[in-house]
Amino acid sequence: MPLSQVVPDCFFGVVLNNRRARSILHAFKPEELANRRKVFGRDMAVAELRAALVKTSKSAVVPVQTGIGGVGKTTLAKHYAKVYAAKYDRIEFLRASSEQELMADLAALAKRLQPELDESAGTKALAIHARDLIAERAAGNTWLLIFDNVEKPQLMLDWMIRARHLHMIVTSRFPDWQADGFEAKPLGVLSDSAALELLRSEAGRDGAGFPQLVNDLDRLPLALVHAGEWLRTHPQRSASDYLKKIDHLKERLEIPGVSSQEDRTTAAVVELTLQGLGKDARALANVMAWLAPDRIEMRLFGDLVGLPWLSRFQHPFVRTISRRIWRVSRDEMRLRAAFSELRTSALLEEDPDRKEWFRMHRVFQQVIRAEGAANGQPSFSKANGAAALLAGQFPAKTSPVNAWPTCRRLVPHVQALWAAAEPLWRGDWGKPGWAAMDYLLNQSGIFLSVQHDLPAAIDAKRGSLALTEARLGEEDRDVPLALGNLALDLADTGAFAEAQDYIDRAVALNERYRTGAARADLAGSYMQQASLGFRRMRAGGQVAEGAEAMAEVALDKAREIWAELSGEDSAEMSNWWNELGYLRRLQGRKGAQFQAYGRALQILRALPQADRGDLAIYAMNYGGTALELGRAEEALGALQEAYDIAAEIFAEAPNHGFYVACRQWHISCLFVLARKGQNTHAQAEALCAKHGLDFAEREAVAELLPLEPVPLDDHPPNPSD
Repeated sequence: MPLSQVVPDCFFGVVLNNRRARSILHAFKPEELANRRKVFGRDMAVAELRAALVKTSKSAVVPVQTGIGGVGKTTLAKHYAKVYAAKYDRIEFLRASSEQELMADLAALAKRLQPELDESAGTKALAIHARDLIAERAAGNTWLLIFDNVEKPQLMLDWMIRARHLHMIVTSRFPDWQADGFEAKPLGVLSDSAALELLRSEAGRDGAGFPQLVNDLDRLPLALVHAGEWLRTHPQRSASDYLKKIDHLKERLEIPGVSSQEDRTTAAVVELTLQGLGKDARALANVMAWLAPDRIEMRLFGDLVGLPWLSRFQHPFVRTISRRIWRVSRDEMRLRAAFSELRTSALLEEDPDRKEWFRMHRVFQQVIRAEGAANGQPSFSKANGAAALLAGQFPAKTSPVNAWPTCRRLVPHVQALWAAAEPLWRGDWGKPGWAAMDYLLNQSGIFLSVQHDLPAAIDAKRGSLALTEARLGEEDRDVPLALGNLALDLADTGAFAEAQDYIDRAVALNERYRTGAARADLAGSYMQQASLGFRRMRAGGQVAEGAEAMAEVALDKAREIWAELSGEDSAEMSNWWNELGYLRRLQGRKGAQFQAYGRALQILRALPQADRGDLAIYAMNYGGTALELGRAEEALGALQEAYDIAAEIFAEAPNHGFYVACRQWHISCLFVLARKGQNTHAQAEALCAKHGLDFAEREAVAELLPLEPVPLDDHPPNPSD
């Protein structure tokens, strides 16, 4: 390419883009925008909401604002909250288009209400805790909860909250709310006068054709806002000019799921707005259309600045981010200008409670996704661009606590992207497979498993497996890992038969393919097979039949490989001994359990770069077993080690379950030693005070532990044991 063609793109193009960005930012007036984006013609609807909420009866009524897309259900609920803000001590807006979405918002609310809560409890546990906190606090203070975009009544029935001073509003497109305690309140379009007033306000002028335009746009608030904005930015054009364009678009637009007259009108209006966007804003909108609509943060794009320039060429997913998105994300002025343009055009609405959080209406997303469709299927490049943006930022390791805030931000977007794309990816546009989406689903699934949100984790891992198999084939050597990860989550939900099928497939594939050093992956499958055996043993009954033998055989096979590839004193063998200790625990063989845990800790301690998290786990396993066997002196060093490491790792999450267990075992050991005459009582008491533990309760627990060594009624384990 001649230099003359390169320079304009790299230099003059940058100058022009920056000049345009400065112009947009200079013209953008948030206060003016807020003043004209008022709610018209909804006074009666607000009054009806208030009347329904303050009804005096034995059972509170939950008004459900139903209606077609674009009629203003969410806007009305938020407007009610603004009008009656002084009547409430707290107002919370909760996304509720799915149970996972609602649980995520409730979990975040729990953390806002009680920042000291342990993140490791998992999303569902935190959501349930939030529900309990709301019920408790709304008994004395007046709360308002807005549940937005609920698809079906069952979700609200499952998560119903009752409290004396709690008001709830539900918005939903689902019309048939016959469930007890809910009162459907259909929201119609605006009156002629209110619609005309809204159009004039947005346009900043009046015109002879405005009444006709109002009728042709079906008096839909969403469509009128966009029409008014178009007329404002085209002062020389008339309402009839706008109608001609809309009618032309309505004839040719084909959007899956859009069939009603009102929806086609809104879609045409949005399409015309999109045509007027600058290239930067349009590129961002193409990505936003695939994200969670209520959680669009500017930092989703701005955080790309943290990626080294070379990673664009090295990272397999970042390479697929469009050149324009990459450049806009690395230029704060252009990024802010693009967001400002989207706000002015009414494609984005800013969250008043969270700085630089935005909302994109679902109808807008639907229209944008459908643009450039071929045979009813959206352009793959847009979905892939959104996946690449998220994949470039998603942590490679999701288990560490310090990665969880990032995972929590990104997982809702991954789920929204997959929900929109999954029914479509099987077509030509999704072949072969989809590497970025596969990565996102796999990482999200691992994070959700750690969060104990197993249904969502299983959904993500099923999607990842489907994409892996589509890209590589069902018999590929890289499929077993996805099979094993999914199997263990299925087992934790009780789906043991399906889990066993997946594990057996994983083992068979690795046995077929893995030779030489690659047998490490086969050993990993054997360890997963053993873990499934442990779960079946815990379940008991018929499920446990043959599980113990399966676990024993799987561990033996894994040990043979690890010993050959890594040596007897490797991290892999340390993990093997730890798992053997757990099996002996399930079998009730305390002596062998103690010996195995001891060997695991001994190996790991000797490694120069041992994983400190694993070291804490192994130390607690060994120390706890030693304490149960009356060996408090042997236990003390290991339990102190586990406690110290946990205090370091979980400094930001003091209520993490593992950290709690470490300090409880450590304190119990100190109390036992005090009973044996050692000077450890004051230390135990100080630790109880430091961590808010009940002194008498911890001392009572320690009273149940033996003072003298219990005879080891089992022989030490050996590789053939």
